[in-house]
Formats: sequence, C-alpha cells, structure tokens
Amino acid sequence: MNLEQRLSELEERVSRLEKEAAAATTASKSVFIQPCLHVTQFADFQKICQELHHYTKESKQVCTKRQDWHTA
Repeated sequence: MNLEQRLSELEERVSRLEKEAAAATTASKSVFIQPCLHVTQFADFQKICQELHHYTKESKQVCTKRQDWHTA
C-alpha cells in the first residue's frame, strides 16, 4: 500500500468520524430519558436533567476535540 492510498483511507475515516460526531450531537436527547420516566413512579427530574446536561456537554467537548485535531 502506498502513501497516497493510506492518506485516502485516513481521509475517508476522518470524514466518517466527523459525520458520526455531528449525528451524535444533533440526535434527540429525549430518546435516552423517555424509557426511564415510565419505569419509576417518582422520577428524580433534577437528576435526569443533570445527566442530560452532562451527556450534552461531554458530546460537545468530544466534537470540539475532534475538530481541533482535524484542523491542526
């Protein structure tokens, strides 16, 4: 395998990862908490909000790191 082929494969992989990261940050977050709401009668709404905020913040940080790495 020559360098041009390897570079092409790596560019395709980076493109695929960027698309996955974009999809992860734009996906509906309600999908993750809806199953929890009907399981328990007294759902801790504050805890669910904190976990959702943490997940969203973490996803944005991962995407930012990937973008920084890709542009470097």
